[in-house]
Amino acid sequence: MEVGGQVRDLTIVGSYQDITNGGKTAKSVLPTQGNDVMWYVVGVALAPGTDAAATAQAYGDQLAPAKVHDIEQWRAQTLRPIARQMTVTAAISAVVAVALVGLMTALFTRMILARDAGPIAVQRALGADDGGLRAQYVTRTVLVLALGVVVGAVAAATLGEAMFNLMFEGLYGGMEALGRGTSRIDFAVDPLLTYVLLPAALLGSVSLVTAASARSLSDARISALTTD
Repeated sequence: MEVGGQVRDLTIVGSYQDITNGGKTAKSVLPTQGNDVMWYVVGVALAPGTDAAATAQAYGDQLAPAKVHDIEQWRAQTLRPIARQMTVTAAISAVVAVALVGLMTALFTRMILARDAGPIAVQRALGADDGGLRAQYVTRTVLVLALGVVVGAVAAATLGEAMFNLMFEGLYGGMEALGRGTSRIDFAVDPLLTYVLLPAALLGSVSLVTAASARSLSDARISALTTD
């Protein structure tokens, strides 16, 4: 690269995904002459309570042909379509995940009930209430799910972001790019959604599916067991 009339050999040691330039970008700090500069970027921090849009408009009128942008407006125009698509994708993924958990719970409960058909028939013959038997299976399943939710939440909070960034680097830069460069995405976690609403949806789905699947234990009878 020619900088200030001098040819310099540069080695790219790290790159990151830059959506504003449509691809990968690497940056460096080099001495340059004023006439070699393509553009300057100046950030301005406004005092609290200042109208950012009005200030940007005033500066734009005074400093033309310089372009002055309100960062919030730029962020909305640049990232809002991506954010909207990611929100829809995340919502669909959450619904599919809850549905899959419900399906797997139904299959697992049916399998457990088939295995326990003998003990269930004996308990019913001794006078055990069907509701109490169902409550046992619902309690077992919910306890396992609660443990899984806690472990998953802790793992996501501690390892999720790092694992995602490694996957992101490997996806766009190959295996040789793992742990290199400056690519990093910081998760913006909504505590209410992550730690309350989604676990509640999982608990509700699993409880309802288990209770519905456990209704078949009413078919377990000593007579049928003896016949088999």
